[in-house]
Amino acid sequence: MSDTDLGMEVDTYGDGDLNGDGIQDDITVENYSGGNETYISVDFDHDGVSDAIAFDGGNDGVIDRLDVDTDGDGALDTQYFDTDGDGSLDYMEADTNADGYVDQVGFDNDGDGVIETIGIDSDGNGHADTFTVDANGDGIAESVITDADEDGVAETIVTDVDGDGVFDTTEIGYDGGANPYTSA
Repeated sequence: MSDTDLGMEVDTYGDGDLNGDGIQDDITVENYSGGNETYISVDFDHDGVSDAIAFDGGNDGVIDRLDVDTDGDGALDTQYFDTDGDGSLDYMEADTNADGYVDQVGFDNDGDGVIETIGIDSDGNGHADTFTVDANGDGIAESVITDADEDGVAETIVTDVDGDGVFDTTEIGYDGGANPYTSA
């Protein structure tokens, strides 16, 4: 199917199962003439609402931004960005509570395409106060750093030293000295 109204070409494909559920997904590619942008929309659940939209801003075949509905409510609540143009989505913003404000940001620290560090704004004031770090990219945080008063100094750091998914150490009270932490 192709439509060229308003300088837009739309092609809809039903020949891909991107999420692996055994059902063909509705994939729509929109290419706007007069601009150098391509949008790829995917409707996994066939409800007529996009579950993910990929943007190729330079029309160069490289995805620059990916918007995703992570909780199935019909709102695209998480955005992934390629901030350095290398083809890897290395920065993430999410509105996890649907209030219209970003309350999580994530970073791919080593350029492998996996978000390792997530900053969480738990009190909704626009500043991250908790950070989780998944240094090896296995989906399990090895460290959680808390700066409850948001002064830039961590009050609590918990760490999973042996990688078993159980936090082994808690460090409290950074004082800036040679031995900055007091074990709890």
